[in-house]
Amino acid sequence: RAAQQAAASLGVKLLDKPADCAQAHLLPKSVDFPDGGAGDTSALVRHALDLTDSQISWDALARKREWRTTLQLRGLPAKLCEEAALKAFLAMKGLSDMVSSLRVIQPTNGKRVGCAVLEARSVDDTAVLAKSFHGLVLDGRSPISVHLTSNSMKRSSPKSAREHQPHARMKRNGASRCPMARSADVDAS
Repeated sequence: RAAQQAAASLGVKLLDKPADCAQAHLLPKSVDFPDGGAGDTSALVRHALDLTDSQISWDALARKREWRTTLQLRGLPAKLCEEAALKAFLAMKGLSDMVSSLRVIQPTNGKRVGCAVLEARSVDDTAVLAKSFHGLVLDGRSPISVHLTSNSMKRSSPKSAREHQPHARMKRNGASRCPMARSADVDAS
């Protein structure tokens, strides 16, 4: 029921049965435009189904073709899921000047790992931060994974930004809380 309320607030229709998923079409195969033109949408479907968008393209970073500056660090040990601890770790590694802001998400329900979102000051800093954290193993745990995201943490107006975020609407409608909804932006300076 909570999922249906959240979907309704987002204007999304939930499919009832798995069989409905096979019959659902995201886009028509082609589109006719009012000015007389037409276009094939197969490239759009491929892009919509591409799950590699968050993966790091080291080649794109090296050739300076990457524009995203927001990194998500997954699998952080619980002790680094404290704002002060992560800032100290960044300072120890000499990376604190490269981070304009950070957000730490605490582990929930007895989990031992959490995540953090870092906003790099520049695209060059993004590459250095990604290389510093990618595959880093702390405390004998699994390696930290780094993902790029196009969602910037910069907000023009906190109230209006919350209104446009799905997790804020779900929380307001009584749906289960998302860890991102409880985190707060923190300046790394």
